[in-house]
Formats: sequence, structure tokens, C-alpha cells
Amino acid sequence: MPAPAPAPAPVANVPPPAAEPATPKAPTCEAKGAKLAEVDTIKAGTPQQKATTIIFENGAWSATDTRPDVKAGSGCVPEADMTSLRELLAKATWKVTTAKIHCMAVSLVHTEYTVKDKLVWTARLCSGQTLDKDSEAAIQQLDKTVADVDPSRPKLN
Repeated sequence: MPAPAPAPAPVANVPPPAAEPATPKAPTCEAKGAKLAEVDTIKAGTPQQKATTIIFENGAWSATDTRPDVKAGSGCVPEADMTSLRELLAKATWKVTTAKIHCMAVSLVHTEYTVKDKLVWTARLCSGQTLDKDSEAAIQQLDKTVADVDPSRPKLN
């Protein structure tokens, strides 16, 4: 008869070594690929000035300006803002109503809004045009997002 196997040695109740805390990684967004939306603020004149902010489908943004003293910028749109923006843009119908009577003032600055490479709205002083409620909400969120991601960008006046 074989000899009984020796009893296993007692194991000390020692916790495993603690894992090193993970270093949080900053989100990285490359400002390239499909465009979700683009906001172009254009000032007529000689030379024409143009400030452009693009929000990409991947959550990145980039901003450029034709003025030589304004530097380009880029970064990531916060996820909550991207979610809200996507939802509001999906609801927008881009229905435009034109008033029969409107003021005739003219501003040198206007803003063009492009969604998925399609011009959907041009905001002009005294145009007499208004958007439907859902589309207006999308424009407001787009303006807020653009202002939030690059608050130090000088405005065209």
C-alpha cells in the first residue's frame, strides 16, 4: 500500500500585491474623418474673413481662421455634448419659414451651418427667415458646443 500523501503546507492568508493604479489617459481625438457639423462665420469685405469650426463624427473638433493673428485649435468635444448634439441634429427637419415683411438692415457678418456636408441654415441679420423648433434647438446646441470647446477664440464682428 502506498504511503499517504503528505498534507499540503498551510498557505498564509496574504493578499496579492496591489496593482498599480491605472494612469487615466486623456481622450485623444484626431480632427479628421467624417464631419458631423461645420460652422462658418464669414465677414464680407476686402479681404473676406472666415472663422470655421468643424465637429467630426469621432468627437474631435478643429477651428481655423483666415486672420493671421488667430491660431488654429483642436481637441475633443465632451461626450455629453456630442450625445446631445447628435440627438438634436437627428430631430432637426431644417424647415425654414420666410416672413412676408422683414427689416432691411444688412450685416457684414453671417454664419453658415453645414450638417453632414449639407448647408442647412444661414443665419443673417434681418433675413426674415426662421427655423422650426427642433432645428432651432439643434443650432443653439451647435453654437453652445462651438463656444464651449474654444472659448478664447476671437469673434468676427
